[in-house]
Parts: sequence; structure tokens; C-alpha cells
Amino acid sequence: MRAGVPRNELKRSFLLRFGLTARQFNAIRIELEGKIASIQERRPEWIEETKGRIKRAEEAIGRLEEKKPGSSLLHQKKRRLAILRTKLETLLADQESGQVRLCFGSRRLFRKQFALEESGYVDHAAWKKDWQTERSSQFLVLGSKDETAGNQSCQAVAEPDGSLRLRLRLPDGLGGPSKHLVLEGVRFAYGQEAILQALSASRLVTAQTKTGKLVRKREGSAVSYRFVRDRSGWRVFVSVEAQPVALVTRRLAGAVGLDINEDHLAVAETERFGNLVRIRRLGLNLYGKSEEQAKAIIGNACREIVRACTESGKPLVIERLDLCKRKVELESVDPVRARSLSSFSYAKAISMLKAASFRAGVEVIEVNPAYTSVIGAVNHARRHGIGSHQGAAYAVARRGLGLSERPSVREAIDCLPRLCPRKRGHWALPGLCRRNPGTRTVGSTVRPASWTIYPGRGMIVYGFRNGGSQVIKKGCDHGTKAVPMDDLVDQAFLVEELRSLKAVGKLLVRGFPDDPGSRKTDHGLGFGENDVSQGSEACRHSRHRRVGQNR
Repeated sequence: MRAGVPRNELKRSFLLRFGLTARQFNAIRIELEGKIASIQERRPEWIEETKGRIKRAEEAIGRLEEKKPGSSLLHQKKRRLAILRTKLETLLADQESGQVRLCFGSRRLFRKQFALEESGYVDHAAWKKDWQTERSSQFLVLGSKDETAGNQSCQAVAEPDGSLRLRLRLPDGLGGPSKHLVLEGVRFAYGQEAILQALSASRLVTAQTKTGKLVRKREGSAVSYRFVRDRSGWRVFVSVEAQPVALVTRRLAGAVGLDINEDHLAVAETERFGNLVRIRRLGLNLYGKSEEQAKAIIGNACREIVRACTESGKPLVIERLDLCKRKVELESVDPVRARSLSSFSYAKAISMLKAASFRAGVEVIEVNPAYTSVIGAVNHARRHGIGSHQGAAYAVARRGLGLSERPSVREAIDCLPRLCPRKRGHWALPGLCRRNPGTRTVGSTVRPASWTIYPGRGMIVYGFRNGGSQVIKKGCDHGTKAVPMDDLVDQAFLVEELRSLKAVGKLLVRGFPDDPGSRKTDHGLGFGENDVSQGSEACRHSRHRRVGQNR
């Protein structure tokens, strides 16, 4: 196939060389084409993921060169960076040339031949025996809906006791006494009813060709078999077409939001108006577990979530995650978190959730994950007395219902002073710094714990944790500590903003969302939490020139 040999010519040569049937060759070809197409489709994602890892590794090396120059950790990070750059060069070269690298038997086992003693092999012959055994440990028997029992090479027949009898067509190249192998008493722990339903769907129908000739052909459901050999012996896996299940959930009842984390799944249930009903936390202790153990733990958690959706009749809302970004994080996090992220497979959890939901008739809604964690922490966590992850799940559920999210405190949300990254310790209102209109807090510079706007007096007071304060009066010299004069701040625009605040006629007190002391009582100015209302309460009383009714 890679050499450009025509398919029919390649098929004839393989049938004569290995003694295969045409159907067996088609199964091998289709499986190989699927693997090649998968690699070609995934390669652009691997390139972007590797670029992200290189960027994170370079940032980590820069930090280590400042804090721990000459350390062993820095040396290992540089080695890792060199490996990533080599990998990126190989991927880019393969992408340009169209080459596909595929290894049957696993690359890990292939590399063991270069270190036989460390891998536990006496000689190369012992390794080659395991290598050939691994390469021939499974095969696929492809099915078709127009064949008897959904498959020509392996046909299943239901026995009176409920078991199945498999009749497998063997290759002619084996040279055995019989062309078929019969397996009696086969039972499947899962999906037995679906297999019996697919076998019973096969029937003969009369169809008309393009020339008007009537022909009889078979229609049914394709049944494919995969035989896998492990330490216990041979196992058989059956694949049938999944039948659609009627939905048992509806959006008018509400939604169940899910926030996926490496150590737990946070669940939040809402009613149809988006109000919180209940929350749950399903722990996932996957560190040190094998692949099968981790799969079982994730599967049990997914079944619990789908069961809750089925009982409540509400759809499941999950985030449309970018899994490449999750893998990039491994290059810059600490070793404990890196091991935790490596132990958990986001793709496996999402696929299990979708599969369980499909079987149970639960609708799955995928939403944009942007700022769900921030909204959950700022808007919902403190208000409802829940954790930040449960708050994120609550935000996901509300987004799945199409409900909008707004900040908890709506007044003066665009007037928060932020740190200008060009000069540490210099503050400006957003939009006033021409060079940095969207300034953000950076570094560890001391910032105000709260700030108060007095429209009647025409000034803004910044209060610091150490008890100090900085006052900006309307029309006065603002000073470099409050507004950076060397960053081209338009003073006329600032004065105009202060005049518009004066017209509002309200007292506004704001703290920073990420500041734990932003809601503490300001004893120096004589105002506390009961003197200022938040959100809609202040809006209802604004026409009466009152802030709230708590005083």
C-alpha cells in the first residue's frame, strides 16, 4: 500500500502467498487503513502539543536558572527540552513527507532488544519469541450486513440454553484437517441481548436492480469479531451496531452539570430556572492504580452520574475540553501534580460518560469551558456555601440551559483599578492607560485591599492592608502611586469619568475578587458590610437615593 501497488494486485499476491480468503484480506486491509488514517489525523495535534510542551519547558528552565542554577533538576529539564525538540523535528518532517510510523507489537517491547539484560532476557532469541508472540496476539474478523449472521468468516448460532456456537473460517495457509473451528458454549457477560438481537435481524428480501431484474439478497446487522490472546488464553470481543435509545431526559426539567478533575468529579444539579438543587462529589483515587483498575473506578463514577440523570430526568452538561492543553501542563507543574494528571485520563472519562449516557437515553450537552471555574468561585461558591469545583459544575449546568452569567456585584465593575505591568506599584483605572488598556495584576507588588468612590466629594480612596491610604481628588495632581503619569494617562478623560461617577449619586465599595480581605469591615472610614448592599438590592433603591435598608 505504501509503495503504491494497486489494491487488486496486492490482494491477489497476498491470497497466494499467505493462503488467505478474500474476506480475511479485506479485514486486514481495513484495519491497517484505519490505523494509518488515525495517525495522519492526530499528527497535527501532536505537533501543536509538542510546541506547547517546548514552550512550557523553556519557561521552567528560565525560572530554574534564576533560582537553582547548576542543579540536577535544571540539567534534567534541559535534557527533556532537547528530546522534545528532536520529537518536533521528526513530526514536522513526517508531516511534510507524508510518512507514517507504525509498530505492531508495541515500541516498548521493540526497544527491549537493545538492553536484553536489563529487560530480563537471556539472549536475543528469547526476546524475538516474545516479539513474534505479541505481534500475532490478535486478529479481526470483519462483518457485513449482507452476509449470513452478519459475518461470512465467523458465524454465531444461538443454542437452546442461551449460549452461542461460533463457527470460525480458518486460513487455507494453516493446512489443517478442517477449514472451520467450532467453539461451543460461548457466553458474553455484557451485551448478550444486543448480540442476539443483531443475529435475529438477518433476513432475505427481494430487491430490484437498475435493469429492473428482481433479486433476492440478505439484509441485517453487521457483526464483527476480534480475537485477543492474553495470559489466560483467547478472548473474543463482538461489535454490533448500537441501536438508538429513546431519550428519558428533557431540558425543561433542569440540568446536571459536571466538572471533571483529576482526583474527583464535581456534580451540581439545577432545576429548570437554573437554581441549585443539590451537589455531589465523587472521588477518584487513581494514583498507583493499573490501567484496568483506573478504568473500573472511572466507569463506576460515570454510572453513578448517569443513574442520577436518569432518575431526575435531566440532561448531562459537560465541558468541551481541549485535551492537548492538559498534556502541556505536565511540563511546568510540580512532580506530585504531574503524576496525578498522568494517572487520570480525561479522554477516557469523557468517552465513558458519553457511552453510558447513550445506553441509558441521557442527553449530553457540551458547552464552552471558558471561565466556568472563575464564575463558579466568584459567583456561586461563597453565595451557596459550596466548593469552587462544585461552583464550576453549577456554572456548567447553567450554561447548558442557556442562562447567562453576570458578576455578583454589578456596580462599578468596569472601574476596578488594576496594576499596570510596565511599572510595579503603579495603578490605573482600566481603559485609562493608552499603552495597556486591559491591564492586569502581575507580580507580587502590594495592592490595595479595598477602594471607595465618593461621588459627592469627587475623589477615590485606596486603602492598603498596612493601614495606609491614597486619595485621588478630582482635578488635582494624581501622583505616580495612584495613576502612572509616564504611561500617557489622559487626565481629561479621568476627570470626565469622575464627573460621571458623581452623577450616579451612589456610594460604591469594591474589593478585588481574588482578595480574601476585600469584604472585611473598613473601620477607618466608618463603613461596614451592613452599610453597603450588593447587586440587585442597590439597584432597587437607587431611585430613592438610598444604598440599602440594612442600616
